[in-house]
Amino acid sequence: MPKYGFGKCIIFERMLNADEIQIIPTRDGSNTLFLAKMNETYHSRFGALREAMHVYLKMGLWRWVMRRQAMQREEGSVGETLNGSDVRVLELGFGTGMNAWLSRELSSLGGLRVFYTSLEKFPVPAEILEKVELGFDRDWDFWEMWMGLKGDMPSAEMRRSSWWDLAQLPFGELPVKLDDGFEIVKIQGDAIKFFGDFPLKGEKGYDVVYWDAFAPKKQPELWTEELFAAVKMAMQPGGMLVTYTANGEVRRRMQCAGFEVERPLGPPGKREMLCAIKPKM
Repeated sequence: MPKYGFGKCIIFERMLNADEIQIIPTRDGSNTLFLAKMNETYHSRFGALREAMHVYLKMGLWRWVMRRQAMQREEGSVGETLNGSDVRVLELGFGTGMNAWLSRELSSLGGLRVFYTSLEKFPVPAEILEKVELGFDRDWDFWEMWMGLKGDMPSAEMRRSSWWDLAQLPFGELPVKLDDGFEIVKIQGDAIKFFGDFPLKGEKGYDVVYWDAFAPKKQPELWTEELFAAVKMAMQPGGMLVTYTANGEVRRRMQCAGFEVERPLGPPGKREMLCAIKPKM
């Protein structure tokens, strides 16, 4: 087995079973999952919802939108809004579907058209997902307080329904259009193989990448310089990869792969996170 510099590589020999996963509360009132085999949670115990909103929405998708808007304004090619803007998002680790659900909410509030691809090697069983509480009655004010977006708060039932549309979709190769602003394809498979095959697909590169793998010590094979180089090839110039970790070795590997790496403020419980930007030239 190759050595990745972080620790022992944990390999699943079969699909996850419901009895391997525990649903646990986090400090912001939302749930996350705990996988005993890896001694690892899917999201932060300091707040699963707040972590996802900060790392992937505020510092990822919406920050990319704002950067592009500023660039287009300099060129005189955009007005005061980005209504109808197309954004291609790639997520590593569908998990509970929290990041996809929040991205769908943002697509509606921000007037975006999001084309979302989610990779997941080991899907969470439906009987677990049905019991998860992701904070559907919480933090709606995040969109206005942190991102300046306004909208009437839907009921918790409506927000849960929006999430469940995503969670219950089968994994496959064909995208599903859920509404005018959000289209998703869920792919069950290995990330290393996916990025190895990507140049053969002839697809347009991704604008934003959510790197939501388990921690580097738990899944070291997903934090290598070689994989980051392959990810960069699959991204558009100016594209952004965001992740919750601020690990110094991960940052150096991103830089060696050709990314420009920033360390913005992290989510609750973390001082910093990482944002890797593909140079435009």
